[in-house]
Amino acid sequence: MFMPSQELSEERLRHEQRVEHVKKEELARLEKHSEPLRLYLMKFVVPALTGALVDVCREQPEDPVGYLAEYLSLYSEVSAERRAARAAEGKS
Repeated sequence: MFMPSQELSEERLRHEQRVEHVKKEELARLEKHSEPLRLYLMKFVVPALTGALVDVCREQPEDPVGYLAEYLSLYSEVSAERRAARAAEGKS
């Protein structure tokens, strides 16, 4: 079926508007569903990684990934000790 140029342009515009609307809805849905994950990462992962990455940049070790692994392992141990100390204080 032949459509005049203006009708094609209008149809194309409507299609682009529908696509844009769907994209916005999908983005809003993704943001809503990813909020718990973002909060978890910000609370538990980002603080450890930020310090680790700053230290890697400052030290510039030959094996940055190994250095990072050691840093995070030590960070985990220290964090566990602090949690245990706080728990012991709470029981006293």
